[in-house]
Amino acid sequence: MRNRSYHRRGRGHARFHASGDLMFPVAVLAVAVSITMSVSTFALRRQVPAPQVEPSSSDSANVLSGGSVLDGVFTSAQVSRGESTFRDVCAICHDTGEFSGGRFRLSWVGRTAGDLFETMSSLMPEDDPGSLRPDEYASLVAYLFSLNGYPVGEVPLPTELAALQTVQIVESRWESISADRLLSPEDGDWLSYRRTYDVTGFSPLNQINRTNVGDLRLVWAHSVEDDSRWVPTPVVANGLMYIAEGDGRVTAFEIASGDVAWQHQRSYPEDIGKSQAFGRSRGVSIYGDTIYWGTADAALVALDAQTGDQRWEVSTGDYSTGLGHAHPALIADGKVILGFAGGDRTARGAVVAHDAETGERLWVTYTVPAPGEPGYETWAEHEIPPLGGLTWGTISYDAELGFIYFGTGQPTPWASTLRGPGDALYTNAILALDIDTGELQWHFQVVPADNWDMDATHESMLVDLEIGGTVHKALIETSKIGWGVVLDRVTGRFLHAFRTGYDNLITGWTDSGSPIFNPDLIPSAEDVDSDRVFEVCPHYHGTRNLNSPSYSEATGLYYLGINNSCMDVTFVSDEYEPGRNYGGIGVRLKSVPGYDYVGEFVAFDPITGRRAWEYRSPGGVAMTASALATGGGIVFGGTADRRFFALDAASGDLLWETRLNGDISGAPVTFEVDGRQYVAVGAGGRIAQTNTYARLTDTIIPQGSGVMWVFALPEASREPR
Repeated sequence: MRNRSYHRRGRGHARFHASGDLMFPVAVLAVAVSITMSVSTFALRRQVPAPQVEPSSSDSANVLSGGSVLDGVFTSAQVSRGESTFRDVCAICHDTGEFSGGRFRLSWVGRTAGDLFETMSSLMPEDDPGSLRPDEYASLVAYLFSLNGYPVGEVPLPTELAALQTVQIVESRWESISADRLLSPEDGDWLSYRRTYDVTGFSPLNQINRTNVGDLRLVWAHSVEDDSRWVPTPVVANGLMYIAEGDGRVTAFEIASGDVAWQHQRSYPEDIGKSQAFGRSRGVSIYGDTIYWGTADAALVALDAQTGDQRWEVSTGDYSTGLGHAHPALIADGKVILGFAGGDRTARGAVVAHDAETGERLWVTYTVPAPGEPGYETWAEHEIPPLGGLTWGTISYDAELGFIYFGTGQPTPWASTLRGPGDALYTNAILALDIDTGELQWHFQVVPADNWDMDATHESMLVDLEIGGTVHKALIETSKIGWGVVLDRVTGRFLHAFRTGYDNLITGWTDSGSPIFNPDLIPSAEDVDSDRVFEVCPHYHGTRNLNSPSYSEATGLYYLGINNSCMDVTFVSDEYEPGRNYGGIGVRLKSVPGYDYVGEFVAFDPITGRRAWEYRSPGGVAMTASALATGGGIVFGGTADRRFFALDAASGDLLWETRLNGDISGAPVTFEVDGRQYVAVGAGGRIAQTNTYARLTDTIIPQGSGVMWVFALPEASREPR
């Protein structure tokens, strides 16, 4: 087999819980029936297979003797028939959003399948109770169980009440992740890359807070095989944590124990090195009971979230052109939306949307124009068509507007001395697309006419800000340049810009939002292969790179680790070769004149653009980790020299710090399982900022592979929420 999974997770029984006071029978039935659709439209859009012949109910009654719904007491065929019956009989009156998750548990955990069967038989259909056949009621019960995450089995659920009364309804080990829950996560959730669609990277959890964060202790750690460019952000659901690695592996861990629940290994083709995504995998996405994984060989793969078994895969592009997926997808509106890596391999940028159930491609939008398309006039006539503009990073989503937002990378070739004059749309830009069609709604070009590889691929954070007495639906974007921009996310209108770090490239901004470049740093054709050296700040690994910011509504501050650097740039001739970097520049790293540090962790006021405070670690080493602000009044970050730290979110004071195995390369996340708050982070990924900026601070980079670390408070230090 090309791809394989192995499982270590046992199927232990969950605890029994009494349901408390029982509801009036009609309400109980509603809770039971409507759970079906709460598992989302994802379940209802499945192709329903034709009914299968199964053992008779009397046979199954003899086979089934006791146990619980965790034991696989119904079949997939029953689930399909129950789904069909629900659509035909129940959905006329019942919206499934009424009935899922906690309501089902409240009413039915601690009771039996017989109780549910008997209630349904006596109360529905509402206009003719009891009119369905016993096997139809049994299939409806099976469908409800399936939608609550209980596993299917080989033995059909019986129709005899006595047999059904022996099947206990216990807590499900899996609660399907609905579209509503992705839109409005519970406090303890970390279900997507930056937790919420607005990508603020904020968690409201406060069990770990400024008074007790100093008591954090290691719960478990796990070494991975990736040892370079590993930038993990875990997602967590139903007590499992999921991470991905760049060489084609997805692993699920049991949170409480750290045991590996399952691991899925993909076998990449021998020439996978053509894909720039190879060796770079930042995570996966989850929806329903499916893990969605964009792979280096340009495929979208769907895995069973509980077992790791592959369900399907579809091709998204041609990896031999440099394309591939390094970043997890946005899951929204029943769609899986992916960007591509490949900007350093002469690929053409694009964003693609696939149906979350079937994998069918719904739309594709290219980020650089073909001849005759809008924006083509901003490229000089050249034998090489417009290339670049890759969509490396995080996609945000405004459900009210129906817009998705993302940034694009540099043009190909990098330098205008090879490319010719022109702004080169839609590279180094922020784009807003209609989620249904992929049509461009507006664009804002952060760095037009790029010459220095100053990508703008980083996340578009969506927050509402009061500026000048008016509340704006705002968008904040910081990228490689030493500036952040604040836009109106409805229209793309420029509101203001603020400095994030040292930058001598852009001296200011026009009222309409065009950067004002330092004219001394703009090359001409005469500079190619000459002795002229341009001192450009920052270095092309950026004032920031993959390390994401975090925003707290409680403080109104935008937290970000930034790095100050420069580079000596020369412009050189180069020949186009498909699949190879086509830049036209030579670079030598250097420090910012007069600076004795590189990294700073900064809290910005996004309204005024001023710094509220900054923190520098010993030695001024590079900041490498994403920021994580929480409801506990703390913000986490990390450095190239192994320091994982927690600061007071209001003052920037250091509250806690520990040294891990290597650079803090991943994004810290926090979540709650069984009432306990955890903090997890990946380290030892040896990412670009580490490898580059360590030379400026004489930082020793540890060898070895990446490690996932999980922390929590000891029992005595936990405070009630």
